[in-house]
Amino acid sequence: MTESLHHKLCANAWYASQSESFQQFILTQHKTVHLEKGQVLFYRGAVDDGIYAILNGAIQLGFSDAEGHESLMLIAETNLWFGEISLIDGKPRTHDAIASQTTTLLHLPKNALLNFLTQYPECWRSIALLLSQKIRPLLQDIEVLQHGSLQQRLARRLLMILHSYDDTNVIKKKQIELSQERLGMMLSLSRQRINGLLHELEDAQIIKREFKSIHILDIARLKQLAESGMETGAE
Repeated sequence: MTESLHHKLCANAWYASQSESFQQFILTQHKTVHLEKGQVLFYRGAVDDGIYAILNGAIQLGFSDAEGHESLMLIAETNLWFGEISLIDGKPRTHDAIASQTTTLLHLPKNALLNFLTQYPECWRSIALLLSQKIRPLLQDIEVLQHGSLQQRLARRLLMILHSYDDTNVIKKKQIELSQERLGMMLSLSRQRINGLLHELEDAQIIKREFKSIHILDIARLKQLAESGMETGAE
């Protein structure tokens, strides 16, 4: 079981780069959490209880305001790690984490993890690197938000999903299982606006839309659009 779990976790570049001692700690000290679709892992404002990795399934990370308006940050899928922000600053959770399908997670409890980090303080850098994977694209998104087009924002988000929010250049899939409504929530755009932007990409033969999914036909052109905001060729 430990060997198969190690092999599965190595698909994530962050885990694969860790020291043998840290990997062994993760493999031997973790707990397993099972959630059904719609079940809450934690709410925004909850007390930190450690960090998580998704073994299978998906977790919706976002929050709802006082008026019930929902904001979706991302849908975390297999091998994505999350929860490190509260571990670092000791403050409550920054968002809700809700299973968007039947999901199994690896959980490293806070106390056990802090004890390990006290014994091996050099591993705090690994936690910082885990956080930097999320901060770097966020800063890039702010720049695109200020100076880029909506198509560029959309292309960047699609690529992030294709990379499974990992900071490597490895494309892990070409099919995105996501409704237009959810995609619009991630970009703070209406479903109608997202539909129009996807239609332009489809006309340019960069993507093909299917029921609640998007198939990427031309990765190179999608990357070009994300980096430079090229014209798609649509009228």
